[in-house]
Amino acid sequence: MSFDGMVTYAAVKEFRDKLTLGKIEKIYQPQPEQLLFNIHTKQGKQKLFISSAGNHSAAYLVNETPENPPEPPVFCMVLRKHLSAARISDIVQHENDRIIEIIFISVDHAWQLSRSVQHAMSEEEVIEKADYITIHIPLNEKTRGKFDKTMIAKMKKGAVLVNFARGELCDTDAILEALENGQLRKYICDFPTEKLLGVKNAICLPHIGASTPESEDNCVRMVASQLDAYLKTGAIKNSVNYPEADPGRLIEPRLIALHQNVPNVVSSVTSLISACNINIENMLNKSRGKYAYTCLDLDQTPDDELIRKIE
Repeated sequence: MSFDGMVTYAAVKEFRDKLTLGKIEKIYQPQPEQLLFNIHTKQGKQKLFISSAGNHSAAYLVNETPENPPEPPVFCMVLRKHLSAARISDIVQHENDRIIEIIFISVDHAWQLSRSVQHAMSEEEVIEKADYITIHIPLNEKTRGKFDKTMIAKMKKGAVLVNFARGELCDTDAILEALENGQLRKYICDFPTEKLLGVKNAICLPHIGASTPESEDNCVRMVASQLDAYLKTGAIKNSVNYPEADPGRLIEPRLIALHQNVPNVVSSVTSLISACNINIENMLNKSRGKYAYTCLDLDQTPDDELIRKIE
């Protein structure tokens, strides 16, 4: 098939669906005219291969990493310097032509989007200069009680502290003292304790964002819809452990394996299927951390003995 505007349109649509907002983790240059981007997305890890060779111009997603030179070329090093940790903000086709533009945005570039945004170089600088401080960190042994008397004393006098992360990130006694002496003008949280209730300038909100009648109805519909899709086609969405996967409409007999993300699992399964003279019409394999998802569309239904061997 010639690489015309229609093929380009289809490729761009797939790339946008799978790669938009993905984070560049690694960049390789297997050959002078080739590039490989390892991209971390919400659906899992993707590998985008691009070739500018005159006899093989191409852009497509791959599963394997080609062999790379021992030392990365200069151009590859330049790309790593400027694009490592950048995100793909958009992928577009120009006027139905055979031109694909990938738009990246890096952290450094993001700071330049508005001149009114000041880039703080340290946590201390933020604490000392900010009028409003919002907390967006997880609760663990290192962060428990992080906003204590010492931290609050570094803040700009009369600052407002907003905590919608976890209540234990803040030392309640230190918060009360700061509200009393004016170091803090307001403390706003949705993890109120008995000590905070009724305190002047402490705004305590209920932590019930997912407990309204509307959100509960939406959750029920979402769970039912996604479970129905999994039972009918094997599609996975919003899983805690497994990658998002949509194998499409069910046409052929379909075999789905949920397994650990370790070598030789897929090859072992396909070998067992081939030994039974069953052809694999289509395959989808995706991984997320320790777990992987493999979907195989077959030309005939596997028997119980084959299923037992695969299990």
